[in-house]
Amino acid sequence: VTGIWKDGALYTGETLAYTNTLVGSLELSKTVSGIDTDRGFVFSIHLEPGDSGTVLPDVYPAIFYQKDGTEVTTTVSRNADGNIVLSDFKSGEKAVIYGIPIGSTWTITEESADGFLTSWTVTVGEDQTSGQGTTATGDKIGIGKTEVAYVNTAMYELPETGGAGTQLYTMGGLMLMISAVVLLLYSQRRRRKEDF
Repeated sequence: VTGIWKDGALYTGETLAYTNTLVGSLELSKTVSGIDTDRGFVFSIHLEPGDSGTVLPDVYPAIFYQKDGTEVTTTVSRNADGNIVLSDFKSGEKAVIYGIPIGSTWTITEESADGFLTSWTVTVGEDQTSGQGTTATGDKIGIGKTEVAYVNTAMYELPETGGAGTQLYTMGGLMLMISAVVLLLYSQRRRRKEDF
């Protein structure tokens, strides 16, 4: 390169500096088992720059894959706390966030997962780690894709306290038993009369 040309003339202005940053991607998927629900969940993805001092962008390209297979290309932004928030994220959906600098650290937290046992699996190439709880962490972002799969298993829900409970069923059973005894006594008395 002998010079920078602009509008047909040799550009003699300030020196231009180019910085190339290696980037990777982070994929988040969601599965709910044990119950059929259309409930949306909220995920918070926190990013921190790596040891190299790379500055993290505020906006990232992303693709959302909906349950029916529809792809939505969009961008996601970090908020004032440095988090990317994905709201109304449902079972069977997936999001891939691109342009994350290599070496960045990440933490994903699922919010408001009451009533579910939450587990996650992180896959990077051939390596895979798993854990329990709503917060997933893994190695730094590398070249390629880091996959984080959340699974929420519905827990058994106990009946409400203070409800009708079993009292109505018990009373109904007692009434059936009393009716059976009365019918038995009546039929025995009738037989005795017929025998005489």
